[in-house]
Amino acid sequence: MTVTIINYFYKDVLSKFLSPQASHHDHKFAIFIIDDIIEFLGPELVPNEWPAFSEAILTYCLSKNESVRQAAAYGIGMLAKSSSPQFFASTSATCLETLKGALQFTPNEEKPWGHAKDNVIAALCKMIKHQFTNINLPEVMI
Repeated sequence: MTVTIINYFYKDVLSKFLSPQASHHDHKFAIFIIDDIIEFLGPELVPNEWPAFSEAILTYCLSKNESVRQAAAYGIGMLAKSSSPQFFASTSATCLETLKGALQFTPNEEKPWGHAKDNVIAALCKMIKHQFTNINLPEVMI
């Protein structure tokens, strides 16, 4: 039942909120929901949507809006924590590049920018802790 609900919710609701034409508030709402699905349901209950959820958080981790970037960076950390090593192996390089790009933003507002940066660093730490076999640690440390 959960898989059916999530499948419907993603295709008919979240996809509208993830549209590039949607507002930053809509993007943040959708990323919050995806973060919770990744963290609390895991890939076993939503295996078909897992790649789409991963793509969404990777896309919005490079948002110009600090709040959206913060939420998406949190999702990357949860993705590293919740994904199997086999799945994460295929996305680890993209996650690292995305997080590196997220660190390159300059502050629009100091406090939200700092929160986003904190989540990017936390996501890197979760990758090291939970997916160390899938990352090149010297590359992360540069």
